[in-house]
Amino acid sequence: MATGINTLAAYCQFIPETVDKSLFRYEDVDPREADFFSRFSEIEVKDEDIKIDDATNPPTTDAAARLVVACRKRFFPMDEEISHTFRFKFFAKGADRARLFRVYCHIVPNGITDEQLRKACEDDKMKLGLIPNVDEDNWIDLGFCTAPNWQSLLHMRRAYRKLLHETCLEEFWSAITHSTIPFLFEKHGLSNEIAGLRNFRSLMKVVGKSYESVWQLKRYAQWEGTEPVSAVAVDYGFMNCKTPRQRQRLRQLYAYYFVKGKDEMKLHQACIRGDLGPFLREALDGLPVPEQLLTNAYPVEPLDQMGMITVGKTIFAPPSVHNEAELVARAEGNGARVVPILESHTDSMRGMMEDMAASLHGCTHR
Repeated sequence: MATGINTLAAYCQFIPETVDKSLFRYEDVDPREADFFSRFSEIEVKDEDIKIDDATNPPTTDAAARLVVACRKRFFPMDEEISHTFRFKFFAKGADRARLFRVYCHIVPNGITDEQLRKACEDDKMKLGLIPNVDEDNWIDLGFCTAPNWQSLLHMRRAYRKLLHETCLEEFWSAITHSTIPFLFEKHGLSNEIAGLRNFRSLMKVVGKSYESVWQLKRYAQWEGTEPVSAVAVDYGFMNCKTPRQRQRLRQLYAYYFVKGKDEMKLHQACIRGDLGPFLREALDGLPVPEQLLTNAYPVEPLDQMGMITVGKTIFAPPSVHNEAELVARAEGNGARVVPILESHTDSMRGMMEDMAASLHGCTHR
């Protein structure tokens, strides 16, 4: 599960709806970079850049006033009260904290006062959602990856805004962590808000435990300059590519599939059937596809475990030691999960399964 699970909640909570949305086209800090605090303390900053200084907290009366001063000086506030009140503390990633501070730095010079910020904290009525970028963990963890087009993204944002008006942030974060967001919508009478969102409900019921590698494929297809995670390379043919040109061709093929708004879960099903080539050729109206690249080791039993990325520690165990493995998983805690592996699986097949599970998270082989 992503460390910054509350990104949407924090964004929705404090941005007045009267603010011009174009102000939020802030310069991103690369989330793949090192820790925010060390990163920004080591570089020479320009006037428009964020600075960090332990002595930047003036002796003003409350957190809202101190945040306004920090924004005007472009100094990131190292103040515990500001961090809690304005939700910086709920972002584990420095890049996400930087993004949130940049938002505040944009709105304060444009007429937002400490009184307005204070009121936003008190009445919880200023909620304007920002859609996570594809490079943010919350793009998957909050289900925005399921949107086939911009209209669906906006619909999803509105649904979350309505939910955040009905629930407290603690309940929202808990639902994200435990993959119970669909039930939270139902609890507050908002089921209709997500009824038409393709694949949203099914993903959000499992995303904290395991999810289909097709969502990482979709991220890779849209995120320039990255490499596919191991699960994507194994499942979707990138391990077959011998040259950068082949890899780029395959990436563009999948990107075209997603741009056309095609169903991600249908692609997943084709993947675990070992049927990627014929499926893509038909789905893309006869477009030539590189059949030699679109091969994988599927189908393999147990089918429901194939093409999946497991969140947390994964323990692979054959039936003969399944009970022992369950005991180990319970002792591990933190969502450790037992994935069955058949005695008949070859060493290479077991290795492939371990690679898929370990691509984002730890795994153990029993």
